[in-house]
Amino acid sequence: MGLHSPSDALSDLAAHSKRREGYDVARAARRVQIAIPVSGNPIKFGQARAAVPYLGIFPAVVRTAIGPATVSGSVITPGLGYMQLYYFENDGDSSVTGDPDSSATPVLNIYKNSGTIPVGTQITVGAGSGVWWLVGADC
Repeated sequence: MGLHSPSDALSDLAAHSKRREGYDVARAARRVQIAIPVSGNPIKFGQARAAVPYLGIFPAVVRTAIGPATVSGSVITPGLGYMQLYYFENDGDSSVTGDPDSSATPVLNIYKNSGTIPVGTQITVGAGSGVWWLVGADC
């Protein structure tokens, strides 16, 4: 049995793969990279996406009575009313100010057992799907 020189050892061979395996690995890596959200400006990286909606809860006052939702089978028809949003004038303020631009903003009520919420009631609303939803009311 002959002795092999160190150059014949498998550990001395350069790592290599077939070109097709390289394409498969690159394609799998691209799929993973595309699936991971990119922070910052996604258009810069060629991955334009819709903006993540800002979710928040805001104080408001009812301007026209908000009716309860009606349920028919699996279909819910929300009650509709109008409200005025309130906000803090400056950071650190302890009182809120009515927003004059939102004095007739529609709000939807998905609660079927809430009854009619009268004018002047303080409510809490949240924005979602391009509309304002009733979160809670001071009834």
